[in-house]
Amino acid sequence: MRSTRSSESSSDDADSAAETAAAALYLLEVATEVIKLVPLSLLQPCAIELESLVASLTSDQRMQHQVQCKLFDCISQNCDSEKRAWLAAWLIELNNAYPTQPSPPVSIEQLCDHPSQRQLSKL
Repeated sequence: MRSTRSSESSSDDADSAAETAAAALYLLEVATEVIKLVPLSLLQPCAIELESLVASLTSDQRMQHQVQCKLFDCISQNCDSEKRAWLAAWLIELNNAYPTQPSPPVSIEQLCDHPSQRQLSKL
């Protein structure tokens, strides 16, 4: 009986998490569409508020990637060129603040041992 309850509970938790993620992505899309309508002078304060929403959604890598893709899609469509440029620069800052795939540190030995370096040394 216990295993059935625990599996039902984990299934309910997974469903709840999926619903929350879908709702959050929808809210993010709506907020981005609203930001595209505000005057250029208000973009920064609005983006700061949107960034707090993004920060709350970046708990796992998959969700973080979906958030960044959704933001990119939203700013790429039906947006004034000046706002699009500002939002694109902001999106680059977000990508730097919340990287989806952290790059591992590379040592000099690893760089020197790279196949392209071996080919160069043969020349």
